Amino acid sequence: MDIWDDEDEAVGQNRLADREWNRMQEGFMNDGYREGITAGKEGALQEGFDEGFATDGVPLGHRVGTLRGLAAGLQAFLAGGPSQSSASPHGDPALIAEVQAIVTGLARLEIGDLMPPDLLAEQHNLEHEQAEAEKQQQSSRSNEVEMEGDTSGGGDSMEEMLAAFASVGTKDSAAAKTRRRLSLCKTFNFDGEQLFYQWEAYSYGEGGADKRLTEERLQPFRDRLHRDLQRDSAANKKRAIGGAGIGTPAKTLTGRSALASRMLAGATPRRDIVVKMEDSPRGAAGGSTTKNRIVPSERTSGLTYRYLQDKLLQKGETLNRRIDEFGSYVKEYYGLDELADPNVAIEKEVYIVGRICDESESKLTESNLVLEPSKASGTAKRIPIRFAPTGFQFHAPPSQGGTTTRTGIGLFPGAIAAFKGITAHGQDGAFFMVKEVLPLPPQKSLKPKVPPPLSFTTVVVCGPYTYDSDLEYQPLAAMLQAVSQIKPQALVLMGPFVDSNHPIIQKGSYEKDVDELFLKKVAVPIRHYIQTQQPDLSVAFMPAVRDLVSFHNVYPQSSVMGPENFRSWKPPQQGTPPWSFLSNPGIFSINGLTFGATSVDVLFHLRRQEVFKSLPGAVQQDAMAGLCRHILDQRSFYPIYPVPLDSSHDVNLDISHSHLLGIPNDSIPDVVVLPSRLKEFSKIVDGTVFINPSYASKFNNPGMLAKVTVNAMLEGAERIAVELIKL
Repeated sequence: MDIWDDEDEAVGQNRLADREWNRMQEGFMNDGYREGITAGKEGALQEGFDEGFATDGVPLGHRVGTLRGLAAGLQAFLAGGPSQSSASPHGDPALIAEVQAIVTGLARLEIGDLMPPDLLAEQHNLEHEQAEAEKQQQSSRSNEVEMEGDTSGGGDSMEEMLAAFASVGTKDSAAAKTRRRLSLCKTFNFDGEQLFYQWEAYSYGEGGADKRLTEERLQPFRDRLHRDLQRDSAANKKRAIGGAGIGTPAKTLTGRSALASRMLAGATPRRDIVVKMEDSPRGAAGGSTTKNRIVPSERTSGLTYRYLQDKLLQKGETLNRRIDEFGSYVKEYYGLDELADPNVAIEKEVYIVGRICDESESKLTESNLVLEPSKASGTAKRIPIRFAPTGFQFHAPPSQGGTTTRTGIGLFPGAIAAFKGITAHGQDGAFFMVKEVLPLPPQKSLKPKVPPPLSFTTVVVCGPYTYDSDLEYQPLAAMLQAVSQIKPQALVLMGPFVDSNHPIIQKGSYEKDVDELFLKKVAVPIRHYIQTQQPDLSVAFMPAVRDLVSFHNVYPQSSVMGPENFRSWKPPQQGTPPWSFLSNPGIFSINGLTFGATSVDVLFHLRRQEVFKSLPGAVQQDAMAGLCRHILDQRSFYPIYPVPLDSSHDVNLDISHSHLLGIPNDSIPDVVVLPSRLKEFSKIVDGTVFINPSYASKFNNPGMLAKVTVNAMLEGAERIAVELIKL
């Protein structure tokens, strides 16, 4: 019978339907069995634990504890001083050694050594092993029968399945047809059923009208199987060697899945891409021996850490340690003897320091403010915060002569705050009434600020560097054209360079390697510009969390990005590579001037999370300046915790390593770069220059870059001039 002939098509469809029904029925039975076993285990788990704990665990543990106590007491007695009695056992080496052996043996004793054997479980395991062995033997015999071509085994045998491929209009014998089908099975490692499904998929792809396997259609079918095999082999090889393929496998087609696959890859070494970073071609500008002017901070190497390894206890300790650190800062700065526990109600006003929390499911507001104090101050129990009905005032810092220019306080989840007030009780329980707000102490530099010895110009740009409609990187080409006119001494490029949120990548329409895309569209054009126009240009790359060319897609983020031949490339006759790599966030210096930067949009997140409480009668000042001041006050490039839920995939915060987000006392930046979707600006806040250079592209429109000019003849923030230039 030939199910591919027209007259037998109904019969073939019935056989296929029966086979699919049997397969589905078997699958449902297996699923039901597994679910039943799981439910049974869960139902019996608690009952078994309670019974074992009461009948075996507690009595045995009590006996062992008693024996250990007696043995330890006897050991202490023998080890004591000599007794006046002549029959005293003190000093008997043999007895002391025997007691020591008993104490050691009891210490090593485990509950499994005392519990009686579970005969029922052992019998069940033995039966399970025997059943598995019999199943494997039956499977081996079945495979041997199928490979020998035995057609007596029923409708699902190899030969019967291959009989479905009988050709029409040929003079070949049935044996010759069968040999050709067996050859396909052996070549592509299919059984008869798999070959049947492959042919069915192929025939549907060709139109589906004629499902007969003729001699003319055999070779195209074989070619199709060869192409599929080669494609699967290439995809498996790319996954094995850590390649960054987009479109292979299917799980890497979406933006988040592609980013997740990079995170799961960890620090696996990358392969070199075919695109070569060769030396300068003839006719290019000569090489330079000038050293790279951009010097990353020493802590950059510390940001290469293992993630997804922390525990809940570590997170709690990290958050509490931050409260303790600021508590010590506040006590030293304001001359306080101690900090109080806000949960303890006393009659006098007290000083407290804690972390602002949001326990509501909605946005943080003045009515749902909660403060978590340190464990060192008492219970560490969270308590609601309320401002006094008559308003509050600032506790003037001693360094400012009893005055302050602040017009209010901005609070957000994760912010460290210091208050003076009293614990009160209301209808909803206890709360802390704030009467004074203590501004957090300013950060003191451990190193004296030294003016830069030379004047210089730096260009700062933040990705994405291509429009949403394509991956041609036209904004990057416009950026290089602007750089050629400015001729800066340093160029700082911040990610994302290959954005996992790009529409084309999210749809899976781009099927090439992302490393190859990065090299062709980003690295090679920049290299060409250095070689042909400005050999002494220093370039720094900072990745973004959404970067597909980064190994470390968590925040804080390692500086390692791109393939090895990109990271190690340098022009001829140049002692060091023209570019360096910055962590995210990163602190670096250019000609002695300290910069700090992060590619995470912290300003936008602060703007959405902040609750601002104004002084009575005061007018709120520049909102953007207030957001920038949070970075200085909190001494962190990202002081928010927890990350807003709708932005968590853009941050991937690792709170256990949040100390790497801090601004160290020995590297307080003169310039802080915070790219944001908010309107671009440059401001001087408390003596520090803050720059929001925006992005190189905004959807399908060109973006901005920031030109930073440093005049070594001037002092303070006035020596730094910032110009925002549209591409």
